[in-house]
Amino acid sequence: MSQEVVLILFQVVVLVFAFSVHESAHAYTAMRLGDPTAYMLGRVTLNPIKHLDLFGSVLLPLIGLFTGGWLIGWAKPCPITPRNFRDIRRGELLTALAGPARFRLGSGADAGPRRRVPQPDGRPKPCGAPDRSRPRTARPAG
Repeated sequence: MSQEVVLILFQVVVLVFAFSVHESAHAYTAMRLGDPTAYMLGRVTLNPIKHLDLFGSVLLPLIGLFTGGWLIGWAKPCPITPRNFRDIRRGELLTALAGPARFRLGSGADAGPRRRVPQPDGRPKPCGAPDRSRPRTARPAG
């Protein structure tokens, strides 16, 4: 397999997993706040089959891959019944924010170990800081 094929397969797997994590976060939050709709439909799961939409999860990403465009898509929306929430306004707000918040928390946890990069002398330096491990050379004027 060429490196390009492996990269494309990896992107597809990550996209499908991202759909599942996002939608299951909505479903889990709704369930915890009193709405059993998504739970009864089996949507509180990381199984991608439960969340995939034919056009948004399969066809559109394939079109993007073959045309050299962006890998973009969507999953089936999480079903909720607002009147089942104990507090309707709070339940709708927290359920809506659950999917994006999950990615925000996940990306922060992922970036944490990479936050500091060790220098040759063993001291950590923040990412983006100038590399002072090598002596600076004078640049010619002009």
